[in-house]
Amino acid sequence: MKLVSYLLIAAALFVVFACSPKPVHVPISERVGQPAEQGQGQESQADLDRKARERAAIQEELLQRDLERQKMLQEQMKKGAPIFKDILFEFNGYSVSPDYRGLITDIAAWLAQNKAAKLTVEGHCDERGTIEYNLALGEKRAESVKSQLVMAGVKDDRIKTISYGKEAPADPGHTEEAWAKNRRAHFKID
Repeated sequence: MKLVSYLLIAAALFVVFACSPKPVHVPISERVGQPAEQGQGQESQADLDRKARERAAIQEELLQRDLERQKMLQEQMKKGAPIFKDILFEFNGYSVSPDYRGLITDIAAWLAQNKAAKLTVEGHCDERGTIEYNLALGEKRAESVKSQLVMAGVKDDRIKTISYGKEAPADPGHTEEAWAKNRRAHFKID
């Protein structure tokens, strides 16, 4: 959404500054001592106005194409969303289980097809342990998943990580089953 806003602002600035009529330069030798042809200034202004309208139309078309590309990317992301399942971890663990290799491969393949998409990997923990410990563990979990994605071919700069520790549980329960759901890496498409 930010990209679309920036493109709209850039297009508006281009239209205002680049498309404004520019003065026509006439060499002094042509101006001095020679009567101006009638209508010459009006034709020049008319040509400039026509060119400005053409530039504005081209900018509008380019902006429309960018908006269509953004809409298509969002639709593709919605179609790809089911593959972005959480990766679960063992108690106090941050190693990605081999069971998730297929998921990592699918996510890497989806990102390869959707070049403009970026990914945030969130590290989460269960409620046991201190805030500091769980923030550090959540970061290790997110970084571990990021490392697996990079090894699968995703560029490092397309993935960012964040740790929520125990502050954003998937299941608010206080049972082993709830805690198992909360020890996870969660994905968000940017």
